[in-house]
Amino acid sequence: MSEVMQGFPSSQPNQVTLANWRTAPYCHWAFHHVREIVPSAEIQNNPADVWSLKSGSFNPDKIHLDEAIIQTDTDSLVILHNDEIAYETYRNGMTARDPHILMSVSKSMLGLVAGTLIERNEIKEEDLITTYIPELAKSAYSGATVRNLLDMRVGVLFDEDYLATSGPIIDYRYAANWNPAPKDRERATGIRYADLVSDRLWKPLGAEASGYITVDRIGGARAAGGKCFVARDLARVGMMMANGGQRQGKQVIPKKWLDDIVQNGDPQAWVEGDFYDEMGQREMHYRSKWYVMRDSNPLIFGLGIHGQFLFIDPAKHLSIAWFSSQNNPLNSPTFEKTFGTIQKIRDEF
Repeated sequence: MSEVMQGFPSSQPNQVTLANWRTAPYCHWAFHHVREIVPSAEIQNNPADVWSLKSGSFNPDKIHLDEAIIQTDTDSLVILHNDEIAYETYRNGMTARDPHILMSVSKSMLGLVAGTLIERNEIKEEDLITTYIPELAKSAYSGATVRNLLDMRVGVLFDEDYLATSGPIIDYRYAANWNPAPKDRERATGIRYADLVSDRLWKPLGAEASGYITVDRIGGARAAGGKCFVARDLARVGMMMANGGQRQGKQVIPKKWLDDIVQNGDPQAWVEGDFYDEMGQREMHYRSKWYVMRDSNPLIFGLGIHGQFLFIDPAKHLSIAWFSSQNNPLNSPTFEKTFGTIQKIRDEF
């Protein structure tokens, strides 16, 4: 058993710090204790209105699921089918009550919230980003629209090397308060981002627990990667999406927004992008911060580094929330193992 953060105070070699929290073995503890490392803001749920989930059934032995869980450094896995919990498991000291970091699946949650803003004409897809952040007028974001950002189609030179020790990604982590630094309000809506996620997604979803999001030194939220939710609630997001944006008959996210995610997007842009080879040259597109595998039975998913996923199979009313604490930010063999396992799970329903 790991000695990381055992006892108080734990011995110095076993302490999780801002300098080591994203590397093994420290990440196995850190990824579900993020608010003890980085300042955070609460994303409130509504305890009086929780989406109750019944228990279903699923036989993990048939597809050797335990083996895949071990090989992918899984912290938790929750499978919902037809609004029932078919399977759930927790490892590395994580429990059903512990929020886990989503990494870039946080972007996918942002994509859903954006759908509610656009539906209510609070922002428009064709709005220029510089309307809200005029400081970007002399950057690559000049002329970029909300839609361009949602689909990550802005010509920004950004080397996504998560193991880099210098350069823009390190400056970004300093700014976000995710790395030790060397010696509150959100502009588009006038609402703090944590409160916006709470009002537009978390409360109407019927989340069973409050989540949280990491913030910088002045309280700015890291919308791109800092959200932390319990596994069942992330799975609830996927189940809501599989149900056409509804939770128990109540519309949470506009159905036309979810249809747009599946039906639109540019497959040629995907082929020309950086992740085409990394994800096995699959026929896919990226739309509103979601990946979509394009076939007769589309698979929608959000993906975060170190093994964070939310998979949605709308045709089978299936949602799979998968949290991990992998040492490598991006690992093709582990990615393929995860995808192979997901396909086996889909085949069982």
